[in-house]
Amino acid sequence: PRQSKKHSAGVFARKNVVKFDFSRAAYVPLPEAVLAVLDASCNTFVKKEVERAMEMDQPACELTAQLQAAVSTAWPGAAIICYGSRATGLAGAASDVDLVVVGAHDLTSDPNPSVETQLQALRKILPCLDSLAVKASIQKSTVPIIALEVTEGAAAGLKVDISVHTSRHSGIAAAQNVRWLQTGLPALRPLTLMLKELLRQHDLKSTYTGGLSSYALTNMVALFLLMSPMLRAEREAHAAAGNRATPPSLPTSPTGTSVPLATLLLELLHFYGSIFDPAVHALGWDRGHQDEPVVVVGRRHNCGPLAAFEQDPLIIFDPLNATNNIGKSCYRFSLVQQVFRNAATAARAAAAAAAESACDGVPPDREEIVAIMLAAANSDSSATANVHK
Repeated sequence: PRQSKKHSAGVFARKNVVKFDFSRAAYVPLPEAVLAVLDASCNTFVKKEVERAMEMDQPACELTAQLQAAVSTAWPGAAIICYGSRATGLAGAASDVDLVVVGAHDLTSDPNPSVETQLQALRKILPCLDSLAVKASIQKSTVPIIALEVTEGAAAGLKVDISVHTSRHSGIAAAQNVRWLQTGLPALRPLTLMLKELLRQHDLKSTYTGGLSSYALTNMVALFLLMSPMLRAEREAHAAAGNRATPPSLPTSPTGTSVPLATLLLELLHFYGSIFDPAVHALGWDRGHQDEPVVVVGRRHNCGPLAAFEQDPLIIFDPLNATNNIGKSCYRFSLVQQVFRNAATAARAAAAAAAESACDGVPPDREEIVAIMLAAANSDSSATANVHK
């Protein structure tokens, strides 16, 4: 637990702090009545998303027990450990189950086995899965996995990824760190759940297709929440003083507990969709007083330590490894930004239409408002027709 808090600035230096250009896009706060409608809609979605995810908890646990028995057949004494969103409370209704095998005898003698060695170890598990109602295939990647999909029963459709633990496998430590971040950032969970579903609906949630991994997205949300007081103050100062934009001060404590969820969501979509420039900015972690996490905003170019990441489309550093860029595979980040902008526009339009209809005695359809936002529709008449109806 202590090590999970040890964030490092790594390739950053304090003098490399760079300002954000708030003249790129204006942020307009929502009227109070419209904000209330959107906030209630977001909270309703999160509650139901958590409930839908929990419906799979029992079937997932039963399947994990069966997989543990299969792994024990291949390696007596080995254990399966759950990590990822199912272990951190950030699972949505469509989330996979991520499992890692610890104590596989084939790998204990080599803390850093090759990909081929890991593949050979995973192949030993396949025959042990014959009695289970699953489809299984091995996927070769930096971290090889067995990809399972349950074909029948209460867990039908559930997807499970099984990997083997090595010195480079940081899944368990990452899950521990995410759980720790949530203790100081209560908005991390609801924001991440909404954004995961948004990216999922637009096929931008997989690193294999150039999207954002759940881990990268979670860290981006956490980084935003840590920066949000500074961003809000700088944005308001810029709006009040024309084009004046001063370098940001580094935030030193988690916040966001008293700000409505809908406000945080719109501010996040605005920041990553319009203000954050992946060609200019790089985000990393440092430690402040009493080990609390602090965001470091780096200048991407003309910085020697960042030269090794020059070709990466997005630079977001892993809080557990200051030299690991968890955004390096997101070559479709420009589409992520477009989806964020469209989602914000759609959410504003849908909530405004619902608030207007509420004045005529028509209660807002909260699920429809969020559905329009997640579809990232344009804010024209077709985007709000269902809300009016």
